[in-house]
Amino acid sequence: MFLTNNYNICGSLGGRDAFYALNLSTSTFVRASLCGGGTNFNSALSARTGGACPGDTRVACTNYICGDDGEIVFFAAADTTYYLITDEVHFESNNSLGYSLHVTHAVENDLCPGQIIPILPYTNNSSTAIATHQYSSTCYTQQAPDLVYHYTSPDSILVRASMVASWFDCLQVRRNNCETGASLYCDTGSGPDSSWFEFWTEPDSTYYFIVDGASSSDSGNYTFSLQVVNDVCPGTVVSDLPYTNSRSTAYASHQYSGSCYTQAGRDVVYNYTSTDSVLVKATMVASWFDCMHVRRNNCTTGASLLCDLGVGPDSSWFVFWAEPDSSYYFILDGGTTKILELTPSRSLTCPAQRRIHW
Repeated sequence: MFLTNNYNICGSLGGRDAFYALNLSTSTFVRASLCGGGTNFNSALSARTGGACPGDTRVACTNYICGDDGEIVFFAAADTTYYLITDEVHFESNNSLGYSLHVTHAVENDLCPGQIIPILPYTNNSSTAIATHQYSSTCYTQQAPDLVYHYTSPDSILVRASMVASWFDCLQVRRNNCETGASLYCDTGSGPDSSWFEFWTEPDSTYYFIVDGASSSDSGNYTFSLQVVNDVCPGTVVSDLPYTNSRSTAYASHQYSGSCYTQAGRDVVYNYTSTDSVLVKATMVASWFDCMHVRRNNCTTGASLLCDLGVGPDSSWFVFWAEPDSSYYFILDGGTTKILELTPSRSLTCPAQRRIHW
C-alpha cells in the first residue's frame, strides 16, 4: 500500500490513509465496510462532511468492528458530499498491505432511534446478518451485528419483550437514551430458547430495544415481539387460589371471541392448572360492559366452556368444577380497568344455579 499519512482521525496514530467522495441523488442509509476479505491490516473507517476534503464534521467513525477491520452505517442526505476515509490504526511498515472498501445501502434500524413500534402487540421478522455492530450492553461484550426498535408508551403498561433466534441471541432495552443509555434490562438466550423480559413502562417514555448476538459470530434470522403481558395465550399464570389481579385491557388487542359475544373487544388471558377436582368461582368486575369466558386445555381455538356478560357495576362470573390436571384459560374482554378473582367455592347461593358447570 503506497500511501502516506495525511490526517490522524478516527483513532489513527500516524497510519496511512485514502479518501473517497460519496454524493447521492436520493437520501438513504449507507453502510461502508472494510470487512468481508481483502483488508489485511488493522483498519479504521470514517465518514465526514462539510467543506473541503476531509470534511469539517464527523458523521461516523469506528475501527476493529469485524475482526481487525472497520465498518460504519450513517444517513446520507441527498446532494451532499461525504468523504469516506480508510486508515491504518497504526503505521505498519509493509507496502504489501491492501484493503477492500464496500459501500452499500443499509437498513434503517441499524442505527438509533431504529424502527418505530406504532401499536401493541407488535411482531417483526428480520435478520441481523444485514446489520453492523453499533451498541453494547451489560449482559454481553462481543461485537455482534445489532438492530434497533423503539416504542413510546402512552401510559404505565406491563409489557413483555422477546427475541427468538436459532443462534445465541441477546436482547436489551434502554429508556429515553438510545445511543449511550444504560441497559434497563438485558437477557441472553440460546438456540430455540428466547431472550425476554417483562417490565412496567412509564408514561410518555421512549424505550429502545436492541436485538443482538452474544458473540461476533452470532447473527441471522430472528423474531422480535413486544406485547402487553397476558395479551395472548397462554397468558398470566395463576399459581394458587385464591387469586386476585387488577389491570387494564386498554392497551391490549383483540385476539379471541367467546360464545356469549361477537364484538372485537380488547382481551387479556389468565391460565390456571388444577391439581385436583375443585369447585371454582371466577369473577370479573369492571365499570363497562364486560365479558369473561373460560376454555379448557386449548387456549387459542377451544370452545367456551362457560361465558358470561356483565353491565356496569355488575360483574361477569361463573362457578364450575375444575378437573384434575386440566388447564383453564380465562379470557377477559372489553374496555379499561378490570379485576379478576379466582376463589375456591364452598357454598352456592341463588342465582348460581344458572351458571354452574358440572
